[in-house]
Amino acid sequence: PTIERDARIEGVSGCPGVGGVCTFSGLSERLQFDARGLGFRTEGDLGTRVQYLATITNGEGKNTHDVNVSKSGSGRVVLALTDALRLAGFGGLHDYVGPDSATHHARAIGADVEVGTWRKGFHLIAAVMAGDNWLVGTDAGFSSTQALASMYIPLKPGGWFAAVEPLLRVGWTTTETAAVTDYRALLFTSGISLYVAGKNWVGLNLDWYDTNQAGSDWSLKTQAFLYF
Repeated sequence: PTIERDARIEGVSGCPGVGGVCTFSGLSERLQFDARGLGFRTEGDLGTRVQYLATITNGEGKNTHDVNVSKSGSGRVVLALTDALRLAGFGGLHDYVGPDSATHHARAIGADVEVGTWRKGFHLIAAVMAGDNWLVGTDAGFSSTQALASMYIPLKPGGWFAAVEPLLRVGWTTTETAAVTDYRALLFTSGISLYVAGKNWVGLNLDWYDTNQAGSDWSLKTQAFLYF
């Protein structure tokens, strides 16, 4: 239900290496651990409680030629303990050409838990991840954790809206600058979504971002989906 998955804020570009804001989704995407690219993907079920996903790509992103003979890989395994409780582990290996013109490999690993399901009352997604911020340097690391909680509340039939869904997101990220000093960032997102019918939806989010080096910024966003 968040409007911006990575909580981007216009004009903020202080995150070491990747620019923008330092968030869970921002780092995983811009460091190309989960970015889409040319390659191979497989996913499926092992029985009724285990799901898997694996990819091998050129590591350069969509519609971009490879720059070396190495590949990037990622994997994810989900254990569904119940229909409303899922645990997962994931990892990524990204190949890149460093300043020395040699191929290096950056690593990231993490885990997440999901409680509840979409559009059925309380829903929580919480995750933690750590890895290499290779855009800063070969020895720079990062860690990030994030939790998103929402409550889908159906409204009385016959009104203007089918349901209302308040949400709260909290994130904490640390990484390093080129001078090997700590960069710490805190993210809060509060918001509300109004569902008209089916996939018709309008939402409002307030993102507040605070760092130990560049102070704080905020952004108010609204978005609507219309299906017909």
